Amino acid sequence: MEAMWTRYLPAYRLARDLVADGMIGRLCSLSAEFGISVPFDPDHRLFNTELGGGALLDLGVYPLALATDFLGELTVVGATRQLSPDRMVDTHTTVLARGEGGVSATLSCASRSTMPGRAVLVGTEGWLELDRTWAPTEVAVHRDGREPEVFHRPYRGNGYVHEVEEVARRVAEGRTQSPDMPWSESLRLARLMDLVRDVGGFVDEGAEAVAG
Repeated sequence: MEAMWTRYLPAYRLARDLVADGMIGRLCSLSAEFGISVPFDPDHRLFNTELGGGALLDLGVYPLALATDFLGELTVVGATRQLSPDRMVDTHTTVLARGEGGVSATLSCASRSTMPGRAVLVGTEGWLELDRTWAPTEVAVHRDGREPEVFHRPYRGNGYVHEVEEVARRVAEGRTQSPDMPWSESLRLARLMDLVRDVGGFVDEGAEAVAG
């Protein structure tokens, strides 16, 4: 399931249920980010092309996966990026996309600067906020004319326990996939990241020369 443990966390599941139940009305937009500050080291997995480095591939998959889960198929409208000092990988990427029904999404990731890390889903009757895009423990619901409602849903252990339990359930049922993260979703996200890289011009001329 590509280690997409986020989808099995209690706070994330609650957010999905609240949106599906119409708690904030019809979705209009979504924003999500994941950024950490790591000193540049060309041998580090975040900056090494041979290890699949780059902020998008390592960190950006979490905002993208959140967007596809809530908005369905994404159309990439635009993408911007900043490159590492050796100009080999992206270190800061922002994606503007459109989901099914025309819902807009702004998704950002960074490997050399820390971001607040929130995810915000805006609807016609309010908005919902997750404290951390990749590992939420709290859901805050803001509805027009009402006091915010905050739901605390901590995860067990280091968070991976919930995905492990999902694996055990599906294996016991004789299944080879989880409906929350099937193989088709893994392929969709991989293709989406490739598209973002193409749209954003992620391969610098210097990187192309080295790769050649």
